[in-house]
Amino acid sequence: MQKADASQDDAPSRGMRSNRPEIDLKRAHQAAVDYLVRSGMTRSAAETRLKNQERSRQVARKLRAEAPGDFQSLYINRAGRLVANVVTERGAALARAAGVTPHKVAAGWKELTGIKEQLLASVKNSDGLSVGIDPKSGTVNVTYSSGFSAKDLASLRAKAKQYGDLVTVTKGAGTLRTTADANPGSGFTTASGGSCTVGWGIDISALDPGAEGGSAHADGFMSAGHCLQNNKGIQINGQDAGTAFNVHLGPEGDFGMVRLNAQFSSQPELAFIEDPVTGVDRNPIVGTAVCKLGMTTDYTCGEITELSASSRSRMADGTIASINGLIRTNLCAQGGDSGGPVFTESGDSVIAIGIVQGGRADKDGNCGEKQNPPVPNSTNVQPIDPIVPEGSPYQLKLADDGSQGGNGRPPERQPRDLEPGRPPERQPRDVAGMLDNRLDYVALGDSFSAGTGAGPYLPNDKTITPVGGLEVNNPPASVNHNNNCQRSEQAYGPLTAKLDTLYGNVTVGNFTFAACAGAITQNVVNGQLDALSPETELVTLTIGGNDIRFADAMRECAKPVGLFSEKACSDALNISETLMMNLEGRLTETYQKVLAAAPNARLIVLGYPKLFDEQGSCTLTQNRINPFPNVRKRMNHSAETLSQVVQNAVKQAGRRVQFVDPQPAFDGHGVCSADPFITDPGTIGLLHTEDSYHPNAKGHQAYASLLKEAADDPVPANTYNRGCSAINRCRS
Repeated sequence: MQKADASQDDAPSRGMRSNRPEIDLKRAHQAAVDYLVRSGMTRSAAETRLKNQERSRQVARKLRAEAPGDFQSLYINRAGRLVANVVTERGAALARAAGVTPHKVAAGWKELTGIKEQLLASVKNSDGLSVGIDPKSGTVNVTYSSGFSAKDLASLRAKAKQYGDLVTVTKGAGTLRTTADANPGSGFTTASGGSCTVGWGIDISALDPGAEGGSAHADGFMSAGHCLQNNKGIQINGQDAGTAFNVHLGPEGDFGMVRLNAQFSSQPELAFIEDPVTGVDRNPIVGTAVCKLGMTTDYTCGEITELSASSRSRMADGTIASINGLIRTNLCAQGGDSGGPVFTESGDSVIAIGIVQGGRADKDGNCGEKQNPPVPNSTNVQPIDPIVPEGSPYQLKLADDGSQGGNGRPPERQPRDLEPGRPPERQPRDVAGMLDNRLDYVALGDSFSAGTGAGPYLPNDKTITPVGGLEVNNPPASVNHNNNCQRSEQAYGPLTAKLDTLYGNVTVGNFTFAACAGAITQNVVNGQLDALSPETELVTLTIGGNDIRFADAMRECAKPVGLFSEKACSDALNISETLMMNLEGRLTETYQKVLAAAPNARLIVLGYPKLFDEQGSCTLTQNRINPFPNVRKRMNHSAETLSQVVQNAVKQAGRRVQFVDPQPAFDGHGVCSADPFITDPGTIGLLHTEDSYHPNAKGHQAYASLLKEAADDPVPANTYNRGCSAINRCRS
């Protein structure tokens, strides 16, 4: 910060911000939460997601230190939990032992890196190209700009085709550019007139006086290399502020350093006094929620999407700069933001990730979300490590939090938590204890899953209220095949998700409620599967009743006296029983597609109960609305047959599918009983007939109890590709 005497009450804030970014953690945290909410999370789930993220970062650091060859390809899933991509059983076993979810992929990090290099080599002299590795999908992702030549694109596609599904090639929005050549920012100004953002402060006391940029003055900062190249001197608020040195713009990175003149300084409390920068993440993980501070767009947040990215951009002088080793994010960054600090949260402080390198902007310099129409953001980040690597004479300025011995070294350089006399490499494994057994649960299905009859109902674009540490996600829009899915907090899915424990010490950590009233198997396959992913560990499903038009038959057979027609009722039941003949194969196919969309999940299919208590005594009101005894008996028979068809389909679907028969819990609790678990039209009136003959709140409690019991029943160890663990509940 430029020094000023006490009389300067209105000292310009731009000068202060340019060499000491005012990273207000409360604002940054709020921006990160807002980003996650926009992506579909509830605010409570977003808060929990950020807390889980920090725990996953700690685990990842331990895993990489203990088994660097097995755990380079790690990422954080939507719930903030750590996932390891593995290609061998050894890798899967190590992941499970550490309490980390293994995700089998076709190619490992080394192979994907080789593919990336081959793709870059196929179009050596082209700009407007970004190539990165996405650990979540296990693919190399190539994005090209509109100016990319047709010849080079043909060469690129030909090379990509050799690797099949391991490579994706897409056209990006706008032009790939660095962010220094667009709108002027309010950070520092270069001799050529460009404007960029000051990055993290550095201690340059190791420079010898007289060397390039050398001085006894120890304050400096880092920024983007393309901002500092050919610009020895920089200005802040019109004053000469410092001299650039150690500038790189090529395969090794896009960064440089500035030695500040004596009247300027960068503080150890680089971010802010109360919540300082206390560490560096030299090996960030895909899925980490990050924020940046830029002089043009201020705070924006997103997440890391790819690692080991390479970028080719055309500079202002017309030359093409090829940059390797970048981190790709979906942050918004515009002209003037280059060099700005990129960071993540860690409790009451922030951890440095890198600095803004550049992104995709339109002709007016707008990032994706500001274009018309809006497109996904894409911003590259220069990691910290090449700028101030381990052992570098220069160090990032960190606040002394009392754990660093006052030497300003990053936390990872300190030997901590060592048992007396035990060398670091022999520390006992304690990674597993850092993660709790929290599974990802998705509830799919029709009205019996959604909670029709239990009420009250949630809006289609909302989800249940989270409790405790439960994270909940808004359902994907694709699951809402109608305008009234009738999802209820009282349905068996939410009741199960909110249990203190599902079995053992396992709880539901992340829940997506994707069921919808009126759904048929086609709606599950074409819409509800969007809620599933490799991170999903439990799926429940009730489906099939609408495929055979059983609801239509119930409505016809339940008409009150005066409107009821025995023939119309019989015809409707005949249609249902005919359609039932072809249902089993359709159900089996649906279950198999669910398993394919959630390869690490267990699928529990719940059947349909009989609707009536044939031994019960209906009241006068019930007799006026409910069917006659002979019709009740036939409707019960149809429901019983439907449940049997569902059970038969489950047997054909594979080892990861389990059937739950609800009838034992519903015996004596049908309509006409003293304590019905099924919604009785005689008690709710004709205005709410859509709720009729569905489980009421007590019925869903019964379903939830059956589901908990089924989840606690271990299945054979070879049921799961990833093997046994406390989460998937299998017996070895």
